[in-house]
Amino acid sequence: MTMVFAKFSMMVRATRSQVLTSTSVATQKDRDEFVQSIAKAGTLDIHSWGPREFTDGPYLLEAPWRPTWDLDTWESDEWNGCTVPRRFPVSEYHWESHLDLTLPDGHIELLPSPWIMRTLGLRKNLQCGGTYHDSFGDVQFLYGRSARDGRFAFFKHGSFTAYLKGESLEPVWLYLNERNSIIGGTAAAWRRTEGVAWLQGNTVRTATWRHDQTRKQK
Repeated sequence: MTMVFAKFSMMVRATRSQVLTSTSVATQKDRDEFVQSIAKAGTLDIHSWGPREFTDGPYLLEAPWRPTWDLDTWESDEWNGCTVPRRFPVSEYHWESHLDLTLPDGHIELLPSPWIMRTLGLRKNLQCGGTYHDSFGDVQFLYGRSARDGRFAFFKHGSFTAYLKGESLEPVWLYLNERNSIIGGTAAAWRRTEGVAWLQGNTVRTATWRHDQTRKQK
């Protein structure tokens, strides 16, 4: 399986850590510029690089075909230094609690983005929560939850890779990790590590940077 999204937090003694890994897709000819523009900007906004959100308007099982799900697949705004169009293979579905009294906490789940769901012919498996299968019944997408409101999503490696290669697309992984040391209930020091990863043939290439802050002593 190929991880396309992960978000979780943990608390170990006096250290709190939050981690986000998300996947974007660019064309092969744009991939290098995409990576360079992200690294040059030197900052990743967690709200800009997570799954694309759909809230209340569409119905979950209509994702592959109903026009209420936006099928415009490319984003081309130059946000946070990104200079090339990109796609996001994972989306996040929100159904707010006030729309359904049987769901006091509403409902949130990850799913394949409508454009890739339609292209690969994927359907949600109603008998096995957290999976989407193709027309042959093979699981192609898996999502789930972990402790502390963590979430993750995977595509089947072979199918996902073959699709991207056939469309002359390249995956780019974005990474963000925040760590806080807690003293007396207050953050005493803070480190935010960010990075981008991509494939050069069969070799993983990375670029990382960090931002540090320390609480001023009185």
